[in-house]
Amino acid sequence: MYNRILTKTDLSEGVSYINKMSYDVDYEHELWHKDDAILKWTAILKSIESFNIKESKIVDLGCGDSKIAPILRDLGNTLTGIDLDKRANGINDEDINIIIGDAIEVLKNMESDSVDVFYDSCSVTHFYTEAVEDIPNIGWHKISKEISRILKSGGLFIIASDCRVNDDSGEFISPKQMIDIMKRNNLELSNEYQDSDERYSFEYDGEMCVVSLSFINHK
Repeated sequence: MYNRILTKTDLSEGVSYINKMSYDVDYEHELWHKDDAILKWTAILKSIESFNIKESKIVDLGCGDSKIAPILRDLGNTLTGIDLDKRANGINDEDINIIIGDAIEVLKNMESDSVDVFYDSCSVTHFYTEAVEDIPNIGWHKISKEISRILKSGGLFIIASDCRVNDDSGEFISPKQMIDIMKRNNLELSNEYQDSDERYSFEYDGEMCVVSLSFINHK
């Protein structure tokens, strides 16, 4: 599913998908109403639907006050949300385990081979952003290393993230750099990556896009 930079067509299809599925999109936080946010969270939902993920143990990295977790809970999954921001407590659902804290530190305390699916909607980009030697963003490396340990063999790491078009170091990096970092930690793309000439883009200190990637844990 996907494994490419998303397009304007994906945005219009995402809006149609929301309407078709009758998802509640009345988010309190204004960021969730932006086009790039709609692209990200619909990409995650459509990827999970494509993989037919049900009755699985799922962890939402950087959950915020997202309604994605309750949607996935309703499919019979067990959900844990991790976020630094206490507004994550706004997911007022006793069936969803919310953990407030640094994701890397939280993951270090999780049992190996215990989770079926992780997903991230542009949270990893915002912490531990420095480059270390040949790693352009050490946060991605630290997260993927822990996720590889925690995921069951064949488990999935689904990502929908803002990205740079060109290789760069720092808060936002390119899809190629993300893929290279994942490979270091035994996380392989679910299918071949493809770029697009009709990508949805926006400006943030240069051209930015949204990429959707799905990795399988091969131990």
